[in-house]
Amino acid sequence: MRLGLKTLSLILSTLLIASTANIIPISYSQENPEEVTVWDGSVTTPKGEKLSIEKVKKGEEKLTLYTDDSGKTYTKQEFSQKLAQEESKLDTELSQQLFTRSPVSGKVRVIVVLEDQPQYEAFQNKKEQYQESIQTESETIRDVYKRIRTEYLEEYGSLPEGREGLAAIAEFEQNNLTEEEKQIMNQSRQTVDQILTQMRREALTQGETLVQNSRATDGTLGFIQSAGGEIKHQYTIFNGFSAEIQLEKIQELADRPEVAKIMLDKKMSAQLYDSPYTIWADAYWGESLTGGPFDIGIVDSGVDNTHPALSGHTFYETSYADIDGDGIADEDEDDYNGHGTAVCGVVSSTDANYGGVAYGHEAVFNAKAANSEGWMWRSDAMEAFEWAIFGVGADGADVFPYSYGSTPDGGDTPWSQFFDAIVDDLDIPIAVIAGNSGPTDYTIWEPGNSFNAITVGYTDDMDTGLDRTDDTLDSTSSRGPTSDDRKKPDLTAPGSYITTTAHDWEGANPDFAQVSGSSFAAPHVAGAMLLAYDWGLYDPMMIKAMMINSAEKRVPDAWDSGWGWGYVELYNLKYATDGWWGELYYSPIYGTDYYDFYVGPISTGTYEPHDRATLVWNRHAEYSGPDYPYAYDVSDLDLSLYDLSGNLRDYSYSAYDNVEQVISPFDGTGILKVEEYDMTNRPVVGEYEPYALALPYGWTTAASPTVDVYFTSTPSIVEVGDTFWIYVDVYNYGDISAHNVQVTLTLPSAFTLISGTVTQSFGTVQSTSWDASSNGAWQIRADEMWFSQHIEVFSASSCYGEIFSGYNSLLLNADAHETSIADTMMKIVTADPNTVYIIYPDYQGSKPSGVQPALLSDWTATGFIAGMCSNTQIDTTDTDPAIVNTLTGKPQLSNKIIILCGGPIVNSAVKYYEDNRIAPVYYKGTGGPHWRLADGTELTSTRLTWAEIDDGKDVFVVETFIDADNNTVLIVYGYEWKGSFVGGRFFKFVMSMNPEIYDGSWYHFKWIDGDGDDFADINEVNTTPIASE
Repeated sequence: MRLGLKTLSLILSTLLIASTANIIPISYSQENPEEVTVWDGSVTTPKGEKLSIEKVKKGEEKLTLYTDDSGKTYTKQEFSQKLAQEESKLDTELSQQLFTRSPVSGKVRVIVVLEDQPQYEAFQNKKEQYQESIQTESETIRDVYKRIRTEYLEEYGSLPEGREGLAAIAEFEQNNLTEEEKQIMNQSRQTVDQILTQMRREALTQGETLVQNSRATDGTLGFIQSAGGEIKHQYTIFNGFSAEIQLEKIQELADRPEVAKIMLDKKMSAQLYDSPYTIWADAYWGESLTGGPFDIGIVDSGVDNTHPALSGHTFYETSYADIDGDGIADEDEDDYNGHGTAVCGVVSSTDANYGGVAYGHEAVFNAKAANSEGWMWRSDAMEAFEWAIFGVGADGADVFPYSYGSTPDGGDTPWSQFFDAIVDDLDIPIAVIAGNSGPTDYTIWEPGNSFNAITVGYTDDMDTGLDRTDDTLDSTSSRGPTSDDRKKPDLTAPGSYITTTAHDWEGANPDFAQVSGSSFAAPHVAGAMLLAYDWGLYDPMMIKAMMINSAEKRVPDAWDSGWGWGYVELYNLKYATDGWWGELYYSPIYGTDYYDFYVGPISTGTYEPHDRATLVWNRHAEYSGPDYPYAYDVSDLDLSLYDLSGNLRDYSYSAYDNVEQVISPFDGTGILKVEEYDMTNRPVVGEYEPYALALPYGWTTAASPTVDVYFTSTPSIVEVGDTFWIYVDVYNYGDISAHNVQVTLTLPSAFTLISGTVTQSFGTVQSTSWDASSNGAWQIRADEMWFSQHIEVFSASSCYGEIFSGYNSLLLNADAHETSIADTMMKIVTADPNTVYIIYPDYQGSKPSGVQPALLSDWTATGFIAGMCSNTQIDTTDTDPAIVNTLTGKPQLSNKIIILCGGPIVNSAVKYYEDNRIAPVYYKGTGGPHWRLADGTELTSTRLTWAEIDDGKDVFVVETFIDADNNTVLIVYGYEWKGSFVGGRFFKFVMSMNPEIYDGSWYHFKWIDGDGDDFADINEVNTTPIASE
């Protein structure tokens, strides 16, 4: 690990809490922090019990509390355990059949989810393997369109509006796109298409092997067969299968420990043209963005591939429509119902008058699962999805509309989690229907309750596609929220009276038919997804975030139970919406709590996307774990909007949704904060939570404010009775202002404050991009004689819902007693039992800000020196609060011997001694690593470049001193691990052999890897020090 000094930042106190109204300033003290509710809502359990929810901050503690009608309150973990205890392995409908049918007999079709889910990690690893390549190609395409957009704004000042404006900017794009750029973008699209297919295919192939091995050993398949049942399908996206089994055997199957969940395999029904213009798909067509080399998957009643408006596409086809359950498809791939061909036409029709949204895309994966009556089994649909994703030849489905559903939605169900898994594990966006059960709230259909899919309600565009002003929400479009109170639908799109391809077009019949229902809204969104692919967006989270952020608002609220987050508007998506990917990290080991900041222009003007930001992240679907046997709880992320003065202007803090949106009530520059509130139930503890943030153009990431405090003028020597002044400056190295800044002075009993308040207000400290700073002063009198004393200052800024803190310490009359390496060496060898404290730098636990986990080499170096002790001594770490102050790093010992290895970046105590100039020399990273004397004089001979270090060189220091508490301290470390490692060995095996020659208090030695084996041998250390006292 390379050493690098970071700004010393010390978390001293409680977080500033954002209430539902404004920011509430609270005390900086850690004692008795105020408890503040930042959000409240309600949730309905699968049993229909409604509980209120509060998100509560109490100091640094964040809680999500659930309260039932009796007044009993549960933490989030307790609530999850309550649900796990109450919930049966059988879904509600299967339980009803089991307990209401008399006698309990007859066969039933079920889908079984197993506990062991070995494929999940394989899927995630595959995504990570290819993610960078996909992102590179995405940026190649997006950067071209950003360049053209910027040039348009430079020439004309603002983006045009309306159809005339669209024609103008489309012409500008065509005139400014170079042939070379067109070729580069087309190549990038082809590359991404190949990468995505390869990634998904490799993931499914590896996953198939893993789940097959798991099923081969758990005995569940054998149980089904021995019970007279029949296996229908086996799956890879999750470890499970569908089967037909006697109803009386269901409970016995559920009692098997390897079974996590059993759900009824239900039949689902279909939800029964200028509409592409209604959603402004033509904003893409002008630049030949019509779907590109990408492919649509249609899991439906089949598609008539001979239709003249569809036949130009490549078709891959299969049929899983096995309604009678005999294991053989009842019908071929053709469409004898009409629903699938109609759905496909909304996306893919190439007709000049009734064209599809993404009519130029490459292939259609016709994965038939429904029969001529329009019914399909869930289990057949799941098999059809897997077939289409795996693909044929060089192709595989990139996007799906799914226009089937069933009611009720059931809250969070294994069926909806299947769609969550496709989106999260394989990066495939899916548009699903909200349903046709409006206008009553709580009528979302399953799988419209999926967290990760885009759930689509439908409108009537009044057959005036170019004019959206008269469009209305169809009365039968299902309304949200879901039965467990989540915000669905996500978007609305045209679905009433859609003219699209007819399956029975042959002969005298018309080629096109008029259809209605949410079935035909979902493919509008799926087609829009293909256009986004062609435009360079490939991440489902970002596609969802940007489509939601660019949607037209039909109500004042951010979300509406009918319109969702808005009415799909692709012009805004292309020209007015930008996106950032981010990651939040949570580690319960270090107690860390992370957030990201963004800064940029925001307005309340009529051009809607300028006024908002949308945050989206995935629910992680892995059906494993003894405590949470289905999918992981969705992480709880929050989104806040502040103005430049630090005032909270809007917020979105839902406890259970994975979409948050803020809308600005002001014009100017805004600050967005993306914050993790609760990420404890992640698939792997300590992982990153990826997110997508959609916002107007012109925003950028911003470093959080700092309030680093420095002494600017201090006396060098203070005698008893002296009166002197202490001056400090506070500097903000962040990209945004620090507000409500205060600095508090802490004096030892030897001093008296004469002038100046203990806590002084610094107000607002601007970002250093404006070279801003403030200063404070205290007059102090020295009342007693002392060896050395510390004056401490603590800085804190309460803003943006956080406390940003800093710390510094001034050592007065702090000339440490000098001692020599020889004397310290003798003390270590001859010390009485339990008088030597070997303080290892810990690889975990709480440390002062700027101190990182240690490496094994730091422990090994310490161990070499500790081995010189002739008596039993005390081994401890720098995270032991009884030994080391975890806020400052100061050892809480006196009259002892202290051994420290590892530099200030990993050892809290070393950082304390060096930062306070108690040690004779200290490390400095500016301009290349080197050491300086305590008075600031550079030891030039110790300087190396990182290139030299990478080439097999290092320098280590051996230093000793007696601190103010009369502890004899020995410190040994190098620039990197090899220096620290060889330093400990050199001290024990070389310096201890001739201790009398080391009569100084500090020495620097150089190591050079002479034999090129990349190992630090002590015979490669030049025994002549390159610097010494």
